[in-house]
Order: sequence, then structure tokens, then C-alpha cells
Amino acid sequence: MSERKVRLLADMIRGLDTQSALHQLRYMTRAARVPIEKTLHSALANAEHTYHIKKEHTFIKAITVDIGPGLKRWRPRAFGRAAPIVKHLCHISIVLGTKPGFTQTQGVSDREKTEIIETQAAGVVSHGEAISAKVPLADDSRPAAANGEKEIFDTAREGRHEYAQKMNREQKKQKGFLKKVFHRKSG
Repeated sequence: MSERKVRLLADMIRGLDTQSALHQLRYMTRAARVPIEKTLHSALANAEHTYHIKKEHTFIKAITVDIGPGLKRWRPRAFGRAAPIVKHLCHISIVLGTKPGFTQTQGVSDREKTEIIETQAAGVVSHGEAISAKVPLADDSRPAAANGEKEIFDTAREGRHEYAQKMNREQKKQKGFLKKVFHRKSG
């Protein structure tokens, strides 16, 4: 599926918590719903299995849809000719974040979690025992916008606009820039 079709749905669920994103995807009528839903379920399973984070505590921090390799095929045309067909593919990547104020116990089973919480609540921790401590995650909130600036949602694309403006200024300084821009072929 082409990346443009998938990006339409990806833009709709970016920044939502995972439960409401799955609920919205369930009622979408576009064909891109299926691969996005599968990728989101896979990301949630990875979060639960690897980091022991429940899906109620997660939100979609970033979702990117990049162009993939095209499958090249041929189609017969008139007079024995052949016309190329490119079947577009895309790469979907989802980054989940935890909601602010959530702490996790990384790599600890559910039974050990309750023991850790009980011992920390009681304030009794012996030095001879090897138990895991709670690891607070970094704050995953979006960067706040400064006065008069737009809020940046996609940090991967941050700074590209300034780079393009700098390149335009450098090109204008070069000799013959206007001649290149306004050069037209006469028929």
C-alpha cells in the first residue's frame, strides 16, 4: 500500500492513548486500517512483554510512515509494448510512550512487584536481598512551544524548514541564480 494512503490514518491517531486509537481504528473504512492496527497491537505486545507496561498506561508518542521498496511489474499494452507498474510499499513504525506520572518496575514479575511495593511501603529493605527498585521513566510530554512559535509534534522533521530557508539564501547569493530560475525553452 502506498505511504500516502497510510499517512491519512496515521495522522488521525498520533498523540492519542492506545485504547482510544484502537477504538477509532476499529470503525475506519479505509484499507490502511488493517496494517496500522496490526502494528499497534504488535507495539503493545512488545511493551507488555519486554517492559511490563500495561496498555492502559501508554499513548502513541510517534507514528511514522516511510516509503518502502516498490515491486516492479510489467503490463502489456498496445502494439506489443510493455508498460511498467510499480506496486508501492511502506514501512510503519510506532513509538509508544507512558503517560506522565507513571512509574514502572522493569523486568520484574507481577508477584515480585507486589512484594517490592509492600516492602517499600513498609520502609523495610535489607541490604542482603537482591530486589529490583522502581525505575521512573523520563517525562514523555510534548515539548512546549515558546512565545509566538508553533508547537512541534514530529521531532524527526524538526529543523528542516530552517535548513531549506538557509539553502535558498545561499543559492540567491550565487551568480546567475535568477537566470536559472527564469530560463524557459521557447517553442
